[in-house]
Amino acid sequence: NKVFNGIQFRRMKVTEKEALLAFVPIFALNATLMTLWSIIDPMRFEVQYLPEEEWKSYGTCFNMDAAGWVFFSLVCGLNLLALFAATREGYNARNISEEYSESRSLFYGVLCWIQILLLGVPVLFLIDDDNESPRYFVQVALIFLISMSMLCIVHLPLMFK
Repeated sequence: NKVFNGIQFRRMKVTEKEALLAFVPIFALNATLMTLWSIIDPMRFEVQYLPEEEWKSYGTCFNMDAAGWVFFSLVCGLNLLALFAATREGYNARNISEEYSESRSLFYGVLCWIQILLLGVPVLFLIDDDNESPRYFVQVALIFLISMSMLCIVHLPLMFK
């Protein structure tokens, strides 16, 4: 926004250092929180046996002690703050020509994320814990859809211009 909202019409250069000022603190906080989470409350692998079918089993990782919930909340809160900050910057860049801005694509990507989460998270709570195959499928589908939706919405229009 610094380039397009400047009062003087002179050449401005946005350096890599200026671009990294927003990325590095968020990345460092995420990496620090995840590392501390892994040290303080590491995940434990547990084998679960299906009721009435002791010959069938599956393994899952558990780690949600009190410290796990604290770290989970901190990581989610940090990333939600980053999402709101990116949304604010997109709103500030709304008047920039589409030729130089991807704010509309980012808006559609965030809207897609909200739709995916509003539909997918309740489905996770509706699936019984003993139904490991459907639960696993929904978890993998949510991760895939959240990742690919933003990538496709932002990058495909740029590739086919």
